[in-house]
Amino acid sequence: MEVRLGNGIYLPRCALRLDPRRKASLAVVSHAHSDHAGWHAVTIASFATMDLMRARKPVPKGRYKEVEINDARAHDIVIRSLDARVLTTTQVPEILREWREPSHEAFLPRTAWSMFNAYTECFKTLNPHTAVHRGEALHGLFDVETGALLGRN
Repeated sequence: MEVRLGNGIYLPRCALRLDPRRKASLAVVSHAHSDHAGWHAVTIASFATMDLMRARKPVPKGRYKEVEINDARAHDIVIRSLDARVLTTTQVPEILREWREPSHEAFLPRTAWSMFNAYTECFKTLNPHTAVHRGEALHGLFDVETGALLGRN
């Protein structure tokens, strides 16, 4: 495999850069040092690294409202959220009910924002400690699902 140095480590076969110092189309960020922890066209990193990156260089605002979601994708997100322990199986019907018939008119558009709010509406019944942990996991999941953590603007 060919490996080049310059703007991080570059693997031309897959057009991937490891820890680039300048904007790249596809980047793996191994740790959140400020010299290379930025949002690239597509950024791959661990959850811990992305948390640090989010704290240092916030994700562009409004991304959830820009991403349209159909029912098939919404169902896929529910399954992914089970895998990520964002919710339990007993909450699935409640999330889907809130997605299909939102309690608030503002969440009628079929966007990631509306789907996210289906979860938060259901989280209102959880104890605060559980809600905080699930909310953090929910943000991580939706940042990935919407491309927000991938730096797509």
